[in-house]
Amino acid sequence: SVSQYAAGIYHPPKVDIISKIYHPFRKERILLKKSLLSKDKRDFFMVPVVGVEPTRYRYHWILSPARLPIPSYRRMTNGIIPYSDSKIKGFFEYVVPPLEGFWWMEGIEGVDYSDKSKFSWISVIRLPDFVTEDREVSNMLVEWQTEWVEKYDIDYYRVDTVKHADDTTWKAFKNELTKVNPEFKMIGEYAGSGYATHAGQLGTGQMDSILDFDFNDKALDFVGGNLSGIESFMEARNTGINNTATVGSFLGSHDEDGLMFRMVNERGFSEDKAYDLMKVAATFQITAKGQPVIYYGEELGQTGANNWPIQANRYDMDWANANDNNEMLVHYKKLLDIRNDYTDVFAKGSRNTVKLDESNGVLVVSRNYAGQALYVGFNVNQTEAKDVEVSLNAGTTYTDLYSGNAYTADKDGMVTVTIPS
Repeated sequence: SVSQYAAGIYHPPKVDIISKIYHPFRKERILLKKSLLSKDKRDFFMVPVVGVEPTRYRYHWILSPARLPIPSYRRMTNGIIPYSDSKIKGFFEYVVPPLEGFWWMEGIEGVDYSDKSKFSWISVIRLPDFVTEDREVSNMLVEWQTEWVEKYDIDYYRVDTVKHADDTTWKAFKNELTKVNPEFKMIGEYAGSGYATHAGQLGTGQMDSILDFDFNDKALDFVGGNLSGIESFMEARNTGINNTATVGSFLGSHDEDGLMFRMVNERGFSEDKAYDLMKVAATFQITAKGQPVIYYGEELGQTGANNWPIQANRYDMDWANANDNNEMLVHYKKLLDIRNDYTDVFAKGSRNTVKLDESNGVLVVSRNYAGQALYVGFNVNQTEAKDVEVSLNAGTTYTDLYSGNAYTADKDGMVTVTIPS
């Protein structure tokens, strides 16, 4: 019922103290100072909710009576809230992210994801930018985030929208995190970045890694048959990154069409063929240098369009299909086991072409590190498996880590392996 929540509209007054916000980790009220707000001092909303499972539809149900923007990616037009005649003074068009706010559970250690009704949460709408150029603000944020690492044994941070905070803040943040844990790492999201276009975030005492926005397009071209061109790019990429300045490769995200969806709708593949080629793309991703960033559901064969306001790419996780009868999941698990067993080879090793037959859709590459060599075979042929002959060391036995089969090179060093379509 409406009594389960309280809604408030906060108008920043001309005083130092603007409002109080709940800080879930410190279990206390934290004062938001005026210097925390963006320079235009736009109004913002806070909606505290207790004991309501935070699904898209419940969000809609809770926020609609308050005549607030509905965080299921509904756009407000000219400041008029959908399904109402309410209008906010000085409004500008925007889309509200569904999880903007603060989340915690009372009376338990950590989070019990099996019962989401235990969540307490505050939806924060039109949240002002932190003015990190103000050192008082920057220092406070660095203190908060570093404290979380100390108290809650956090291993890494994935940092959103890196470009919206100044470089000095990121450097100070990295310094403080390193004092707590010298091995602590951060991967940042900087829209449009890649291994050669990282906007100065790598190797400068800021991010340890950034998301690679080139990668999913390259993967699409790769499974589409452009083996030589993409492999040339991958070898340059492999040389251009290292374990102190690296990139996270992704095939899909909440802001982009899923890769299988793109194969069908941009390249004209059948759904069955797109499913098979998704396995090739996963191999391309997991055996590449850098950090494989797997968008939830890809490992189950899920995909969808980035089609606002439906957002089919933000599907519910298909837990019922998360079992060993799922070919895609079995494929991912095998590849990740191999990656974990040979992490130094994939994370640090060189990359070279061993066999390229673009007309037949076949590529074999080697990954080498500290005297250890692994060979990765790709087949993007749309109709059939391919026998691939490669020249290795005569009389040496090679094990297929994926199938477990063993192959021995003949006296001339030739080995023939069948790569499925």
